[in-house]
Amino acid sequence: ADPFGPPGSRMYRTGDLVRWSTGGGDSPDDDNTAAAPDLRLIYAGRADLQVKVRGRRIELGEVEAALLRHPDVERAAAVVRRETGSDRVVAYVVPRTGTVPDAEAIRDALAAELPDFMVPAVVVPLAAMPITANGKLDRAALPAPERRGVLHRPPRKGLERTLVWIFADVLHLSPDRVGVDDNFFELGGDSLSATGVVAGIRSALHVETPIRMLFEAPTIAELVPRLADCGIARTPLMPRR
Repeated sequence: ADPFGPPGSRMYRTGDLVRWSTGGGDSPDDDNTAAAPDLRLIYAGRADLQVKVRGRRIELGEVEAALLRHPDVERAAAVVRRETGSDRVVAYVVPRTGTVPDAEAIRDALAAELPDFMVPAVVVPLAAMPITANGKLDRAALPAPERRGVLHRPPRKGLERTLVWIFADVLHLSPDRVGVDDNFFELGGDSLSATGVVAGIRSALHVETPIRMLFEAPTIAELVPRLADCGIARTPLMPRR
């Protein structure tokens, strides 16, 4: 309810945390209480877990709620991490006693329930969640996901090499960091960068592929036979003069 307007009027709760600036100077941190208030609002963060990733607003609480609905998950947390030059949602789960969580299966379950842009790029199993001295979740202490691609199976065929270059270009990685068994989304990809892969395949291989194909076959090893079914037997790339 709007306490400043007529009866029955409403206000929009933005979820932003702010405070009045009490100083009269130009510095937002000037808290000289002897001076008259300059009537500026200083942004101090969010009161909820809403974040913005690639222009889309995401409620991390909704992601965590979906994780907790999985039968193998006891505790869950979701954060946004900046890696490979872009933000991505990373989920952390503590399994229920007596279960061995399958990170890919959990991610697939979320993909069937959440919009593509809310699905975590990677799910990280933990033995326990880090907590603060007050017993609350310490989000800053959640570990970075282990990056795959240091030890990997290199490309052999021409088509595999082409896809490695496409993955690396879209994810802003060195090609030697991408192996044929590496999951595109675990390397830092998301639904938006997946469109770059589709565009790269169209440009290099002259074939149209649905973006869903990358979600169903997120590794180069899985993607090659799918492209072969589309009539791509070998890369058509040729030197240009």
